[in-house]
Amino acid sequence: MVRVATRWIAAARSVFVLVAIGAAIAASSHAAENAAASSESTRPRLIVLVSVDQLPQDYWRRFG
Repeated sequence: MVRVATRWIAAARSVFVLVAIGAAIAASSHAAENAAASSESTRPRLIVLVSVDQLPQDYWRRFG
């Protein structure tokens, strides 16, 4: 029962990260279109959001 819940939580976290990456790519693309339309020479920036829960447990043992 606990393993099933853990798997569901891990899957939800993965989906959250993928949605955050997709949103960042869309925002970056939108910013590039706006910059091109206003003839500004700014580079589009890609911001990737990763939840802290995605860090491996080994990281928390070493640095946490």
